Amino acid sequence: IAVAAKTGELLELKLSGARPPNDLFADRVSLAGSAILASGTNENATSEPGEPLNTWDSGGHTVWWEWTAPQTGRVEILTEGSPYDSTLGVYSGSMVGALTRIDTNDDVILGFIRTSRVLVDVTAGQKVQIQVDGWDAETGPIQLLLFAAPPPANDNFTNASTLPSLTVNSTGGAATTYRETYYALREPGE
Repeated sequence: IAVAAKTGELLELKLSGARPPNDLFADRVSLAGSAILASGTNENATSEPGEPLNTWDSGGHTVWWEWTAPQTGRVEILTEGSPYDSTLGVYSGSMVGALTRIDTNDDVILGFIRTSRVLVDVTAGQKVQIQVDGWDAETGPIQLLLFAAPPPANDNFTNASTLPSLTVNSTGGAATTYRETYYALREPGE
């Protein structure tokens, strides 16, 4: 490599390494299962024409995964453990220029937890495209976590659970019964 500069002129030369294998949408990595920890990097990654933005910031260092839902339910996707301000997008579609946004996120808690998290409803067999980028062109290692769970048994109105009758405990307070709603889905008309 030969480099020439005028005397007193500052010249910056940046050599970069290989791009990640899932840099391009067409080369996205397939994921399978309902509890996944995938790792990678967006260092030396690029953006391609027609690629959607996860947020209004065009970080420009995107990498891609594709996941097929093994069951109908809700999936939580996170970049927790990635040591920089990441952005996360979940899309449907099979061509980079024609993707439909399902959900995106920049900070789990704006300004405090700078990794990203989305929670989306899926149907069995549905393919979702997952894009990770860095806010303001940040790059680094990525930890992508994915947890899918079926809805609870009493998710639909027709399967409602009967709560026990209200009792008063010895301190005068009402007894409580807890039911999990985190992975519950919305049914038509609800």
